[in-house]
Amino acid sequence: MRLLVVGAGASYAEGKEAGLPEDLLPPLISNFARQTWGDYNPHEFISGYLRRHGFRHGRDAREAFLVLEADPRNGINIESFFQYAYEHRQQRSYASAHPGSVSDYENLLHHGIFRPLTEKLCAGLLADGVDGARLPAHAAMASRFTPDDLVLNLNYDTLFELGAEVAGHSVCFLPNTPLAGQLRVAKPHGSINCLVSENGWTFFKPYFNTILPAGGWGNFFVPPRRGKKFSDEQISERIVSVVRDQRPDEIVFWGIGLTSSDADVAELMRELASRAGILDFLNPNDDAHQRAVDLFGRPVRRFRDHRHWLNAS
Repeated sequence: MRLLVVGAGASYAEGKEAGLPEDLLPPLISNFARQTWGDYNPHEFISGYLRRHGFRHGRDAREAFLVLEADPRNGINIESFFQYAYEHRQQRSYASAHPGSVSDYENLLHHGIFRPLTEKLCAGLLADGVDGARLPAHAAMASRFTPDDLVLNLNYDTLFELGAEVAGHSVCFLPNTPLAGQLRVAKPHGSINCLVSENGWTFFKPYFNTILPAGGWGNFFVPPRRGKKFSDEQISERIVSVVRDQRPDEIVFWGIGLTSSDADVAELMRELASRAGILDFLNPNDDAHQRAVDLFGRPVRRFRDHRHWLNAS
């Protein structure tokens, strides 16, 4: 059995292959704020976050954040910001003064992640609609996997699932029980096609819109906060519980950076890799590859991109 682990670099690679301009490329952790906060300014959260780290700002805390984020030595990044916002999610609540309204934290998740991400996808890779999406990189990768394999998709977008359909697959989102012939996909960090309410949660087809669902439903995704654990979220833990006991012969990491917020991913990957015979790492970044070698403590086959892997496999 093969396990494919999909990260943000895969979506970015699809955008580069399509020749998209920089402003329409799917975001990476390193440029998430610059790519998604063009018309959104969570000033209050950013202001408190910067003060905690000893930085002053002027009238525009977002602009100060973007400048500081550009230099990694400052320690200002999207992962630690969302950790701060998560820790203070109950302290800044518009909903407490206006019953029936969403909280500032929920507003941050919607306008700081969900809305700009879906709008960027709709303006770029999915400009011809989901039915017209070709997604050659994802389709080519999906074509190398069978219903006996498993996909662990850490992205919020649905590009892999759409590409899998282009390749002829029918997709089953775990922990649902797959029908015969379906390709199993686990998305423990949530997805833009995952809805949650007080009564339950569900993944629908890999399509989406940019409107916040009504009637008590909301979108489920775990922001890229530092130190997050699957066990922090009941939905994430339920999905991962299906993955933990897998015994893959080969693990293929596509676009995975193993960033500092991925402590949950690192633990799971180390556990799964200890049972696997072959580890393939598809990423042009030298530091990311070295992090993988250090994490697993064994040789990891290096491929600079999905094309090199496809040609070799």
